[in-house]
Amino acid sequence: MNLPTISPSLAPRDRAPELASETTIAAQVHLAKWELLYRQSSHGALGSLLAGILWAHLVWQFAPEVKHFDLTMWLITLASVTLIRLLLFILYRRANPTGEAILRWRIPYVLSLILVSSIWGFGPLLVIPQDSTVLMTATYVFSVGLAGAALSAYGVFVWMAILAICIVLIPMVISLTLRTDHFSVTLAVAGLLFFIVSMRGVSVHSKSLDESFRLSHALRDAMRVAEHQAQIDVLTGLRNRRAFSETAEAVIELARRQQQSVALMLIDIDGFKQINDSHGHAVGDSVLREFSTLLTKALRRADLCGRLGGDEFVVLLANSSTEGAAHVAAKLCAATAAHRFPMLANSPPVTLSIGISSGPDDESRMLRRADSAMYAAKRNGRNQFAIAGDPASESASPT
Repeated sequence: MNLPTISPSLAPRDRAPELASETTIAAQVHLAKWELLYRQSSHGALGSLLAGILWAHLVWQFAPEVKHFDLTMWLITLASVTLIRLLLFILYRRANPTGEAILRWRIPYVLSLILVSSIWGFGPLLVIPQDSTVLMTATYVFSVGLAGAALSAYGVFVWMAILAICIVLIPMVISLTLRTDHFSVTLAVAGLLFFIVSMRGVSVHSKSLDESFRLSHALRDAMRVAEHQAQIDVLTGLRNRRAFSETAEAVIELARRQQQSVALMLIDIDGFKQINDSHGHAVGDSVLREFSTLLTKALRRADLCGRLGGDEFVVLLANSSTEGAAHVAAKLCAATAAHRFPMLANSPPVTLSIGISSGPDDESRMLRRADSAMYAAKRNGRNQFAIAGDPASESASPT
């Protein structure tokens, strides 16, 4: 079984996470609102059906002149549409869409909402006699109640809540207005006032929700960037010492459980202090950045690398023997010596001293052994690697 794939650096410098733009945040907020709508509005479908049963019972008991067949067909239609809506919610939760896939569920939702709103807005007017003040008033009370429920169920989107309220309430308001008697017109005016106030309330609610979502996504995005920046070496884009140690311990522990070998390389750029003294720290920083690119290109995706500080780099080779690490070290030494750093024109080649230790073992102990081997490589002439445990490494360890 192979070790998990780990990028050599926490993130390449040109791919470091950045704060999302306002356009990106707006898109994230839009998706979050649709996700919230599907999560919170299923109770609205059940509430609509329950209200329909109560209204039908009321009409059935107190209005014998209403045709029971018409009332039954209206209730069956409402129940059928409610079942369709509930099935839509179930399918959505099973699919559990994420990202742009959520948007494919918009049209079914809106169509089902328009259908159930139309059943409530126009259906009762086709069932009850409109010359019955009692039935019209009772039905109007149910319509206003459903319109109010739409504020909480669909207020995530202003246009959707207003659409539902209009379809449910306006037909009844028009019907009451056409009756021309003072009582009915007063009810109609009250309905219009409710509609106007509702639009204002929905607008304020939606704007507050948008702001809450926007701030939530902006905060999450800022935390992601801050977490990344806390784990990388700003100059090279590699892991810093803390991030390398934390990840290396996890990789070593996994290798230990799976009885696989790992190897650690400690890399030091020879004569880097002279580069800084001769060319300046800005050139030295450029050398470090360019070398980090050479380093990551020489490694596999499963390998882990970081910058310990100064001109010292560390690499953990996953599922690798000492011989495999020696092969990588030899190639890296040759590639670096052959590379021409543009900022060091007419200067001697840049060379490396590399110490290698094997494991799995505690990361700090592997690092100490590799450090001893690295000093041995420097003592033996630089531009080479040494393996911890070799006699030459032992004799050349620093005191």
